[in-house]
Amino acid sequence: MFVIILLIIVLLFIIFREPKYSVYRRHVDVDDFRDDMKAIEQTPIKVGIYKTDEDIATYYSHFTNTTVSNVLSYSDVKMQYKSNLDNDNPVDNLVNSFIDDRFSDKKKKDLLKTVRICTSPWDFKAHFDCNDNEAIVLQGSKRFLVFDMFKNKNEIKILEEIKNLSIQDTIPVLQKYKISNNLYTLNAGDLLFIKKGTYHKVEGNEPSILLNFTWNHGGSTHLDRFKRIWPKQKGVCKTNDCLY
Repeated sequence: MFVIILLIIVLLFIIFREPKYSVYRRHVDVDDFRDDMKAIEQTPIKVGIYKTDEDIATYYSHFTNTTVSNVLSYSDVKMQYKSNLDNDNPVDNLVNSFIDDRFSDKKKKDLLKTVRICTSPWDFKAHFDCNDNEAIVLQGSKRFLVFDMFKNKNEIKILEEIKNLSIQDTIPVLQKYKISNNLYTLNAGDLLFIKKGTYHKVEGNEPSILLNFTWNHGGSTHLDRFKRIWPKQKGVCKTNDCLY
């Protein structure tokens, strides 16, 4: 009898435990958004020109003025328009309208939102976020390698090994250390939920628009660990944005 009860408890735990990451295909209708975005592609925007540093990962070096259409093109220069949607311009207004039309007030409570319009190719080093995160591809595609390495005994060692590797070359390293991982290609309308503390590495092989949601629940127990692992990021992690 005891064994049966124990098995039931374990089964219930497996069924109802909160997943560390989940993918929802074509979860969001983005067809109208893409049509509306085409109408404002010539909107002038200030974008960051990004470089890659071995210690700090991808970061912006300076800003320049361009248009949405120029960012949504293949380029040898890494450009990203990143906004917390508090700018009074057609791009931010369109994304805010998209959010208002599709999410309830309850869903939007304590919501922190960020949109990223990126050139291609694009890559972002492995990291974890300090809050739960939802990523929705509005246009183009992104590849997410998601893996469970938070506080693993080899965490720092593995980060050192993979810091300059592509997703393709990172996977064998994770397998060597028996780190559970999954690779997802998100297309327009796909949503990926990533629980705080879950590692992920992002690449883009085509220009894309990505919308991120995090929820501010009064602080994060992961923030101190984040700053210890990536001390150069202290200045950009003041609001749990971390490696955004």
